[in-house]
Amino acid sequence: MKYIYVLMVLFAGLCLSCSRPNVDTVLVEGGLVQGVPSEVNADVMVFKGIPFAAPPVGELRWRRPQPVVPWEGVLVADHYKKICPQMLTRPLESYPEKYRILYTEHDEDCLYLNVWAPANTVGDPDAKLPVMFWIHGGAYRTGSGITMSTDGDAWAQHGVILVTINYRLNVLGFLNHPALTAESGKSGNYGLYDQVAALKWTYENIGQFGGDPDNITIAGQSAGARSVKYLSTSPLAKPYISKVIVESGGGLIPRPETWPEARPQSVLDAAGAAYFSSGGFETLAQMRAASYEDIIQGCEGQFAASAHPDGEILITEFDQAVYEGTVADIPFLIGYNDAESQMFEPVHNFCRQRAASGSQPVYEYMFCRTPGKSGGCPHSGELVYVFNTLDRRDDGSYPQADYDLSEKVVTYWTNFCKYANPCGAEASDDWKPYSVGSPFTKVLDIEK
Repeated sequence: MKYIYVLMVLFAGLCLSCSRPNVDTVLVEGGLVQGVPSEVNADVMVFKGIPFAAPPVGELRWRRPQPVVPWEGVLVADHYKKICPQMLTRPLESYPEKYRILYTEHDEDCLYLNVWAPANTVGDPDAKLPVMFWIHGGAYRTGSGITMSTDGDAWAQHGVILVTINYRLNVLGFLNHPALTAESGKSGNYGLYDQVAALKWTYENIGQFGGDPDNITIAGQSAGARSVKYLSTSPLAKPYISKVIVESGGGLIPRPETWPEARPQSVLDAAGAAYFSSGGFETLAQMRAASYEDIIQGCEGQFAASAHPDGEILITEFDQAVYEGTVADIPFLIGYNDAESQMFEPVHNFCRQRAASGSQPVYEYMFCRTPGKSGGCPHSGELVYVFNTLDRRDDGSYPQADYDLSEKVVTYWTNFCKYANPCGAEASDDWKPYSVGSPFTKVLDIEK
């Protein structure tokens, strides 16, 4: 019966050139998946919790992501999956009750993604809509593909499909250890490999939702922006990327006379071994048998989660890749918030270098709006504007001007995904590309 149903879905797809009703079920890697209308706008279809890899549990803990496990029948994607294990960074009571479940339900079986698409393009590979692939921040220790600030309704209403992902975090996502290196030849970067697996899944399956696999913009904020920078240099990721958006992820250091050598795998492994030894974990079998809670509570100190060049997913650090010309030569949109003064010069430096050596445009911005607060817009303060989710945090402090600014930012970002230009199909002095002779930083603020 499963195969008969698959044939019916495929046959229905052949008739898409005709006027057709919206469809909610598509065939992706693993099987059939059914979306649901958005609670915000019925013209948007949401697919929540689609697996892009096998659950990384048991013997798959600390292994690179494995292929999706096929399922029988139709997977009804009507609820978000649990997020990757992590520790809360703020009291649960500080979140509105409606959204607390987004932060409290954890599971190692967490490699899922979410898709928002216009309802009338689902099932139509010829729609060829641009795609935005979002990587969340959180210092590689916290975060997920769905938060109070993150939502794809506004993006889909602007004709861009949004994909958000989970990836392994903290010690489960970035552990280097001699036992793991002995097992696989190298260790670490599991969370980064998760990101590439999700990106590859998007490239291979997004056409079923009406997306264009050859027009995928990868975007992220904070650690997610650092990941975006890494992926723009990665030989495993570059084939799937057409544009890049970097929010509050730094820029580029001045070029040193010589580049420091990458930390040897043995040095990275020693740090991981010391962390686990502090909790009495000496063998890989013990490490894989322990619960995440036992690892975090039993080991001393805070695990330092970070990515590193391993010769495969990352050949060099990002800065070296930019100066040596191995970063993808594609359009960049990059910026910071006005309270993040430590990022000003590194971002300027990146834009100068790209403008001088790349063939594609680079656009710089500074976001300046946080109502009711002094000192400028803090880290992450722009996210509710980028995703038009002000209403989720609105305690009466947001005037209409903030909603207008959010609409403007969403339009800039989605235009960049569509045209590689935040102003749209036609060039405009409203936001000019950065150039060495005429550096331009777009200030994003309410009309005053």
